[in-house]
Amino acid sequence: MSGVSEAVFAGDAPGDPVNIYDFSRLGLPRKPTHALLNAFTGVTSTYRVQSRKQAWGSIRKFANFLTELDGDPWKNMRSSTISQRYAEWLKAKLLLKTGGSHFNLLRQIYAWLATNDTENSVTWMNIYFPRGQFQREEECSRENILSEEEMRGILIASKKGIDEVRARTRVMASLANGADVQCLTAKDRADLDGMRRGMAQGVLGKINLCAAGFTPYSVKYRPLKRYLFLEICDYIPYLLYIAIETGGNPGGLMALCVDCISDHAVDPLKKEFTWDKFRATEQSSASVSTEGAYAIPKLIGEVVEFTSVLRIAAGARADTVFLSLCRGSIGRVSIQSWHNELALFIDRHGLPDFNFVDLRLSGARLLGNRGEKIERVQSELQHKNSKTTGLYIRSPERKGAAQAKLLGFMGKVVQSAKAVGLHPRNYETTQGYDCTDALSGEAPASKKGQKCLDFLYCAFCPNSVAVLDSPRHVARMIAAQRELDEIKRLAVTSRDVAARYKHAYENSHEILSALLGRVTKVVLREAEKLSVSVPVIGLE
Repeated sequence: MSGVSEAVFAGDAPGDPVNIYDFSRLGLPRKPTHALLNAFTGVTSTYRVQSRKQAWGSIRKFANFLTELDGDPWKNMRSSTISQRYAEWLKAKLLLKTGGSHFNLLRQIYAWLATNDTENSVTWMNIYFPRGQFQREEECSRENILSEEEMRGILIASKKGIDEVRARTRVMASLANGADVQCLTAKDRADLDGMRRGMAQGVLGKINLCAAGFTPYSVKYRPLKRYLFLEICDYIPYLLYIAIETGGNPGGLMALCVDCISDHAVDPLKKEFTWDKFRATEQSSASVSTEGAYAIPKLIGEVVEFTSVLRIAAGARADTVFLSLCRGSIGRVSIQSWHNELALFIDRHGLPDFNFVDLRLSGARLLGNRGEKIERVQSELQHKNSKTTGLYIRSPERKGAAQAKLLGFMGKVVQSAKAVGLHPRNYETTQGYDCTDALSGEAPASKKGQKCLDFLYCAFCPNSVAVLDSPRHVARMIAAQRELDEIKRLAVTSRDVAARYKHAYENSHEILSALLGRVTKVVLREAEKLSVSVPVIGLE
């Protein structure tokens, strides 16, 4: 930290510019400014630059709130009702999802002050920031939920964009090998060679190249540089394709490292693709195929190969996949540049309006609406908690499907209850099952329309129901099993009984034992008491 009103942090990687936040711009008196500065430094000291910028936005939002209140900001900041007033202010101005992020950051700020500001620790501890104040909207106006057809259209446009870039990279490869190409004149070729030599020595930008004598001032720099390295507009189809195929976090995919592809532990036809997931404790990864024209390892290799000219002078950023040359320096592509080029890509291909984060959300929704279990979607998104996955897949379609499934189940329960009401005790089978339709003629020895008497077939009949949570039903099953156990015991000493047991009872006995093994201890204990008084028709 430097000075009274500035917080200074190192960049994410060696060689990155320092991260500076000027708290004097908040427009607050000295005491609240100093308190927020110290807490911000403590809370965000281990944050990435991008995450810290988001936290800075929350601090500025809170400062605006304090300046709008009547009275002394320092007194208001320490008021026991400040959290409730701030929550109401956020709800009136922002989406619940956004307001919740600002509110949660301030909870951390106050928790840090309560622990570290010894002079006012009791005051800070008396300010309570309750959880659950901001429930996300069911339908957020900022979300663009893409249909399966729209996602397929984006994927097709991405492949088309990749093919266009590849057509130019073939020309780039020919130029690098000294071959002649029809699209460039001899002068353009000479200027391009000069640009390549200059960039290899770390001379970047037209002005610097011309001043150093590598190119004349008449060089057509913008058209020619497209044959030296890929630009941000070229990265867009690659990023979109990878995002759709992997369901990865856009922020992590934008910051890919050149070593993101590694050998698969088992399958030689696959590679392991890894990326950083911001604010997560470990990297995300996916097993990707090496076969196919658009295999992800091939795409990463192409981008790395045709940005090699930039990589020479990139310094600490040389391990970044997506590099950008801007104002004479090479670094990561800025977030705003990604969004600007995405807007142009959408217009160029006539695609529906969407953002990078919409791809991950829409992919999750499609899986959810398709009926996939939440565990499957959670694995795909690599979420630690299924509650997070639930926020992604909630949709009117999934809610309707769940309700229809519930209503269908309720209908079956009602039908079963009616069947039991019509035939209360007439169709309780010898082996302890209930029969839902004894007149159907399902058993081999029965006739349709007549009551079934083929009790040897009950264990295999689709009309049989084993009620495992009712002590009364389980008691009948226990009594039947006791009878079957006795027959099995007699079969040891009698060849005739052994033949009958093997032919008629053995399979049913095994099924009945397996079903009783699934009964809970509580039900089993009650059922054993009742089974003593259950009348069982002798099976022998």
